[in-house]
Amino acid sequence: MGGIIPDVVAQSVDAVATAAYAVATAAYAVVLISANAEWRCVRALLPDADVQTSPYGEWFSVELPVRGESCSCVFLHGGWGKIAA
Repeated sequence: MGGIIPDVVAQSVDAVATAAYAVATAAYAVVLISANAEWRCVRALLPDADVQTSPYGEWFSVELPVRGESCSCVFLHGGWGKIAA
């Protein structure tokens, strides 16, 4: 199965993955937040964050103090809450 639509989707996914990799490799820490309630709390704690949207959910990068130095930290919202264990 081919065509223009699958090609465009594949290119978009590749572009998002490449951008996410570039941000993540430059970050001191990457934090994945799954549940919506926790994501709202983090957003409230970091109200000045420049929130971006990806096909996989919202994310942002902020500078936070770590051991007296400013470090880039990426926060990702996965959108999944509790799962059956």
